[in-house]
Amino acid sequence: MVVLKNIKVDNNKNLSSELLVVGRFKNSNVEKSISFLSKEDKKNVLDAISIDLSDGDSGDYIMLAGSSSFKRIMLFNLGDKDKLTNDKLRAFGSNLYSLVNSKKIKKMVLDTKSFSMISNDKNQSMIEGMVLGSYTFEDYKSNKNKKNYLTDIVLMGTVDKAIVKKAKVIGESVC
Repeated sequence: MVVLKNIKVDNNKNLSSELLVVGRFKNSNVEKSISFLSKEDKKNVLDAISIDLSDGDSGDYIMLAGSSSFKRIMLFNLGDKDKLTNDKLRAFGSNLYSLVNSKKIKKMVLDTKSFSMISNDKNQSMIEGMVLGSYTFEDYKSNKNKKNYLTDIVLMGTVDKAIVKKAKVIGESVC
């Protein structure tokens, strides 16, 4: 069963949500990616990065409290930008969904530009991954205990709505 109900596209930088997810590539300058945040949130993110030892290694993340329109901010490490493929984005989407869902967050905003989602293929792969990450098969389980909290995702950036629909259909049909 897929429970990711709403995936919306919004290019407005003045969004609010329980969580903002910003992608971080290895050895990249994060300041450009977070330029739309409040002064206090920018400072908190940069302070967190200064003490983080991962340096953008793939799969790691930093989560910190937000002070303005986002209750929490997550920096999701993506590894080397040169090695980013559609398959990796699909895997990141699935992992990201599982991680955010485990924190019992209902709504998140994903900054597509920071994830280098610059083509329809990359957009589709990331969305498919999030849909696949929301899938649960519990027909034969006696303890049906996996609850999906995350039901709403807003893609902040320029994403073709037809690609969102296509990716949802493909992701749901695989499940």
